[in-house]
Amino acid sequence: MIKKQIALSLFILALTFVFNSKSFAISGYLNSFNTTYGTKGTVLDSCNLCHTVKPAVNNYGAAYMNNGYSFKAIENLDSDGDGFTNIAEINARTFPGDPNSKPSNNTDNTPPVVTAFSIPATSNSLTISITTFTATDNVGVTGYLLTETSTTPSATANGWSATAPTTYTFSTAGTKTLYAWAKDAAGNVSTSKSATVTITLNTADTTSPTAPTNLTANSVTTSSVSLSWSASTDNVGVAGYKIFKNYVEIGTTTLTNYTDSNVSPSTTYTYYVQAFDSAGNISQNSNIVQVTTPAVVSGFRILTPNNGEKFLSGSPIPITWEAHPNATYYNISYSTNNGLTWIPLENGIMGTTYNWNTTNFKKNVKCRILVTAYNSNYIQIASDKTDLPFTIEVATINKPSGGEIITNGKTLNITWSSSPVLSTTAKVSIYYKLNNSFIWKLAGTINGNPGSYNWSVPVVTKDTKAVIKVVFRNSLGSVLGVAISNPITITP
Repeated sequence: MIKKQIALSLFILALTFVFNSKSFAISGYLNSFNTTYGTKGTVLDSCNLCHTVKPAVNNYGAAYMNNGYSFKAIENLDSDGDGFTNIAEINARTFPGDPNSKPSNNTDNTPPVVTAFSIPATSNSLTISITTFTATDNVGVTGYLLTETSTTPSATANGWSATAPTTYTFSTAGTKTLYAWAKDAAGNVSTSKSATVTITLNTADTTSPTAPTNLTANSVTTSSVSLSWSASTDNVGVAGYKIFKNYVEIGTTTLTNYTDSNVSPSTTYTYYVQAFDSAGNISQNSNIVQVTTPAVVSGFRILTPNNGEKFLSGSPIPITWEAHPNATYYNISYSTNNGLTWIPLENGIMGTTYNWNTTNFKKNVKCRILVTAYNSNYIQIASDKTDLPFTIEVATINKPSGGEIITNGKTLNITWSSSPVLSTTAKVSIYYKLNNSFIWKLAGTINGNPGSYNWSVPVVTKDTKAVIKVVFRNSLGSVLGVAISNPITITP
């Protein structure tokens, strides 16, 4: 019964109080945003980025999800309609999803100044230390960048950091020129200061580091594998470690731990690690670790509505579901064509309940609900649909209820009940059609909404199937709702 798609907020009544900024801030999208724009530790390093009023997703968060989860793709949009593009607000350190948070009208056109930059004149390693890197700005420096080209980088280029870097790694030896840049919140980029270093690798170092030992998988989940190992040693120094999965290199690190987040449930993986030094010498493989990620727990399912229930349009429909153990967010959709197409209701829910106020239907409809579970990185992990369609009724024809046999020429008292969405009804029209005809014939029209009508049953020459329709209109003649009966039989 587990399948795909949709979401809201409130982790069951008792957990409502845990919705605070800390629980939002650990989400993957915020880490991605900070990495893209160098905003870690700034005012934008907050769940308010996509959740102006928690737990609802604001227009900036919605645009992010609707554009392939790419912040770059929505830079030139004005998500909150305050007259500033998203990238202009990010550069100004205002929230692009909150119309009450926007840049000052006093435009900052003054770029920062790199006041000092120096590196060692020579090095025996591809990784050099940054001796000095300082910058000033009339408002404040928000980013630092080192490049090997004199071309001025954009304020949104990859590599900007909120603090001045302390090291830089070149890919090859030789005489190298390094350029230092600074930027501010308005997107102004400084001119550069440059410095030169001559790198001569110690070619006499042909000694490989020792192999890493005690490789261990500390944590294995449906979506990640965390590894750790004991450090290698080297005659000069270990520069880092290469991590291999299924005999293919997947990453490097200078630490003695690594987390692989690119895994699937119920899958077996083989890992090992190699150490390397600055001269390019590589160690033997560490011990091999083989892990199998667990299967997704199948307890996640929709609880209500799930059994063909009936609801009056305009009244809240409580949607509830069991929590998935690995889910952070849920999205909710509904379908009125048995799942052929799905219409979003709410995204980013962090609880297991949602009240749907069904005010947009003008006739009785059969509906199904789809709830989709996502992990903290907004990767889909499970979904479920209602077992049986439920009915949303704007009005119900109580009599005839269907199946009655009525003699022609008689009077049939038609009665109905109405939902709150029909409270402004000014006129009710009653129609009927015979033997599955496509043509509805007017039986009569009455003012107001009295809930009943006496219909003179038409004369027929043989047993005839009939269906009754009640149409509700307001004072302007606009249709507010429609109710249709089950078939009855008219006999001569």
